[in-house]
Amino acid sequence: MARFKALICQESKFTKVALLKDGDPLILDADVLDRPGQLDAIYRAKIIKKESNSYWCDLGLNRPALLAQEKDLPLLQEGEKVLVQISREAFDDAAETSANHFQKPVKLTRNITLSHQACLYFPLKDSFKERSASPISPLASQQQQLKAIYKQIVGGEGLDKVGMIYAGPSLIERFLKDLPAPTIIFVATPELMIKVRETCQLYRPDLLENLSIKHTDLFQEEGLEDAWQSCLGSVIPFPQGKIIIESTSCLTSIDVNGPIGKGTEVNKEAVIIIAEQLKWRRLSGNIIIDFMADGVKEKQILLKKLGSLLASDRPSWKVLGWSDLGWLELQRSKRRIPLPSLIQRYQHD
Repeated sequence: MARFKALICQESKFTKVALLKDGDPLILDADVLDRPGQLDAIYRAKIIKKESNSYWCDLGLNRPALLAQEKDLPLLQEGEKVLVQISREAFDDAAETSANHFQKPVKLTRNITLSHQACLYFPLKDSFKERSASPISPLASQQQQLKAIYKQIVGGEGLDKVGMIYAGPSLIERFLKDLPAPTIIFVATPELMIKVRETCQLYRPDLLENLSIKHTDLFQEEGLEDAWQSCLGSVIPFPQGKIIIESTSCLTSIDVNGPIGKGTEVNKEAVIIIAEQLKWRRLSGNIIIDFMADGVKEKQILLKKLGSLLASDRPSWKVLGWSDLGWLELQRSKRRIPLPSLIQRYQHD
């Protein structure tokens, strides 16, 4: 039976988490807790300006926000207040320069989703959807609770003011909600343990008996520092060669390099590392992978292998296949800021 181990620790202003299966890392992640504008946070926004089929909104943040006109929802007017949810964080990329002080907007939606345990509630449509997580309490109870939460949101104070009225899930909440049931959890500090225990009491009471404080460098102790550092740089060396990952405003390119004449061996090792990096770095959008030259049969094997390795990652990936230029193309929707961008943005704040 597989043995799962979770690590939750603090490094500078970042909370770091990891999930290991039989000693191998499945998940690496980090975030600044309680940062503004977090994914899935619900805001009361003010419509500032209509532009084509979208609305520029004031959320009370220091970043712009953009709300698309969604199907089957009424049109909005300038000055109108509206309840919105952040559906995509603001991504830093090559288009965001200090020269013109341009900031990419957070993307908003009026199709608000409240997530809790194994159930999602879409209040504007008064409908529910089950998540892939196992239900901890009966779905009927979760539905009642979600309806009650939304009632509190729409009935809150300060209806005339813009700003956050319901925070999105923190890194700890996201991480703990989907852990396998038998996971052993090590927490590095008493302060973090308070947050972890509170989350488990709300969403994962089955994990409460698995919590332990361990006053050590958990990542170092488990040998995860090399894996962690590999997520932050652009070059990842491996025994057969190296992988170069570079992101621009429109796509992320992944280049595989190795000895001439050993393309099959290099590609076979590289595809496993690439799948790990796509998940650990939280990469999304348009991805092109330039593997070393290989035969048609070997390319189909790579295509199938990558799809299999990414099958459980969410949001889900579309592995589109090989382009005429010989690149393997894949894509998924952008939601969270890539890990390297987030670390770079906040480490010096």
